[in-house]
Amino acid sequence: MQSLTADEIELVKPKATVFSALTLKYHDCQYFRALHERKITAVGYEFMADSRGHHNFLRAMNSIAGNVGFMVAAEYLSNPGYANRSMLGSVAGIPPTEVVILGAGRSAETATKMFVAAGANVKIFDNSISRLNEISQRLQTPVYTSVIYPELLKKSIASADVLIAAFHSNEPDSQYIVSENMVASMKQGSLIIDISIDLRNTIETSRVTTIPDPVFVKHGVLHYCVPNMPARVPKTASMAISNLLVPILMRIAEGCSVNELLAENEELQQGTYFFNGILTNQTVADYVGLSAKDLQILLKLPLS
Repeated sequence: MQSLTADEIELVKPKATVFSALTLKYHDCQYFRALHERKITAVGYEFMADSRGHHNFLRAMNSIAGNVGFMVAAEYLSNPGYANRSMLGSVAGIPPTEVVILGAGRSAETATKMFVAAGANVKIFDNSISRLNEISQRLQTPVYTSVIYPELLKKSIASADVLIAAFHSNEPDSQYIVSENMVASMKQGSLIIDISIDLRNTIETSRVTTIPDPVFVKHGVLHYCVPNMPARVPKTASMAISNLLVPILMRIAEGCSVNELLAENEELQQGTYFFNGILTNQTVADYVGLSAKDLQILLKLPLS
């Protein structure tokens, strides 16, 4: 699901079309220069949005990531190789598992449903009142939500068994929300799952890990910081991507050129960040400090 590296792009034929996730955090100007030199058209899954503004790819991947976050929490809290060795959820007469989730997007919603169904006590923090309202309405069950007040968040984290960073991909990169001192205040044997490790800086003690070596301990707190968490369930993730991509590929197989498909498909237009080697996405342009051209002008379409 990750984009090609700059070296891999050298193996792609000039003027080819590449479909992939982009994940801006992992790219510098060399990557975009390679796209330009080979006049590649590149479509980023995370930018694709339909006429209603729905990012269907992100919704699917974030839902999977939320499910994986719950699976990871259940696995490591009860894993005999680590300190906690407790059951995720609740049993009569025993306090429930305390879960703090940072972010109120699709992955947070999916994870919350799973945790609540298991009997855990969940608190959701986000700086967007609208997102907090939306997640409360969609969950259809009473769940604690709050904007991010530092002292309140610090108190909640100190009592948490599980802390999950689950911000949207369109969140701006920023200063850490959870400092190392806040992590040090957490209970021994508690667990951090940084779903958004590949998107933004959220937890100061987080560092990227891998599926073969997914965890490390810092201040007595277990950290799981694998980027692209849907890759942990590749069959499910591949099926979700196929559901969105196959109809597009079928149109190409039927003889529709990429340019024709772009002209008729608004979702693809939104997803295209390079067209024939020309940068067309303003978010990417701002990130790398370059200027972007309007794709509709390049396609000679009427401007909306």
